[in-house]
Amino acid sequence: MSTNRALKLGHFAATAQPRKAPSSLYLKGIGAGFVCGFGLETLLVKSGYYNIILKSEAKQILREKMKNETEEAAAPEAISIGPS
Repeated sequence: MSTNRALKLGHFAATAQPRKAPSSLYLKGIGAGFVCGFGLETLLVKSGYYNIILKSEAKQILREKMKNETEEAAAPEAISIGPS
């Protein structure tokens, strides 16, 4: 069945095989990715983006701790363990 399909597609489809890419092509791609990633990280550090994210995360953690402390202070009887 596959032979019939190859014949219907023509002589080129029956004999076409992909060429192997040279290793220098892969090295160029890896190098370009590394350079772009390094440049992006440098931009984020120099612009102070990570400091902004760090401050917002700290504020969120502080809000959660304050919320938990107010809930614990509002209902101390609910936390007690054991028979009264």
